[in-house]
Amino acid sequence: MKDVITRAFNAAVFQVKEHSGEILAVAGVGLGVTATVLACKSTLKAHEILEKGKQNLEDIHEAEKIAKEQGLEGYKEDSVKKDLAVAYGIMAKDLLVCYGPAIILGGLSIGCVFTSTNIMRKRNLTLAAAYGTLDSIHKDYRARVKEKYGEQVDQEMRYGIKAKEIKSMVQKEDGSTEEKKETKNVATKKINKDNDFTRIFDRVNSVYWRNNAYYNKDFIQGVETDMNILLKKRGYVFLNDVYEALGMDGTEAGHDIGWVYKDHTEKEVREHHNCITITPITYLGDDATDFNNGYEPSCILDFNVDGYIRNQITWAKR
Repeated sequence: MKDVITRAFNAAVFQVKEHSGEILAVAGVGLGVTATVLACKSTLKAHEILEKGKQNLEDIHEAEKIAKEQGLEGYKEDSVKKDLAVAYGIMAKDLLVCYGPAIILGGLSIGCVFTSTNIMRKRNLTLAAAYGTLDSIHKDYRARVKEKYGEQVDQEMRYGIKAKEIKSMVQKEDGSTEEKKETKNVATKKINKDNDFTRIFDRVNSVYWRNNAYYNKDFIQGVETDMNILLKKRGYVFLNDVYEALGMDGTEAGHDIGWVYKDHTEKEVREHHNCITITPITYLGDDATDFNNGYEPSCILDFNVDGYIRNQITWAKR
């Protein structure tokens, strides 16, 4: 029984730590609202405190005036200053007591919000580092596959290309039909706009698509040129910037994935071309020949993204 309670307690503590950022954010908002309500209530009391303080100050000045008119020496300038200081002190103390709870809760509210922001920022940095590691591992793996087995095998593995037997009915010269079997490479992986950088460019996915292959080809090349100008001018381009220019909806990943312009050494120039490339491809990962030759107005677009770039933007802009 003791172990069960201990495990339950540890699980509860873990959940609190796991959601500490959200909890602090909610607490900060709640404390801020409460502080505002208390401040409004305190303002009503503060009016009475100010009126009382004002009356005390008037009494002191009135006593000073009477002492001067009657030539009394017992209430001199030093005594007046001392009484005024005491009156102001009492008024300040009463106001502090009146607004104290609201000030304390307001401070706690600000502290909770800043702490929550700091926790979430650290988590984002951790996620960025984890993604960067995974992205590097994935790129290294694909590079090794290409080196050992070639570009075609890499594309087959990326798009899940498998050889499948396709059956079709063929009409013979005598008018009869017969079943024909042939083996074709078929991509089993479908394009997922939420999990893959490749996008289908057609009437469904782009508001700028036209039923004209030559127009679409020129349009895509124009977007590529504009984005490369933006990359050199601004120093970075997010994938969603390119999607938007192509008339497509953005994705969650597109907020963080993209390209960064860098001033390179000779070695780095060979590894990074500072260039955004939008490549029309087929499901097999080949060049979209029919699209490029003007026969097919739709295609799949592939993007040579650098990967996660938010942690590189500050460095790149220096």
